[in-house]
Amino acid sequence: FYGERLEALLPDWELLSAREEGDSSRYRLRARDGRRGAEIALLPRAEQGDFAVALASLVAKYLRELSMDSFN
Repeated sequence: FYGERLEALLPDWELLSAREEGDSSRYRLRARDGRRGAEIALLPRAEQGDFAVALASLVAKYLRELSMDSFN
């Protein structure tokens, strides 16, 4: 679902594996220099099951509203 987009957005990273099932996607990446790795999970309604995700969502929405105020 998002593998090609991730590769385009992160040119210094190599996509190692992808698991795309139903409405969720998980990706493993490695920096092209080989020194770092990362896992990205795209999960719908993730904030319902994880407080840290819910807090990050809340902060992102608040910051978005602040930035929209600067346009008005």
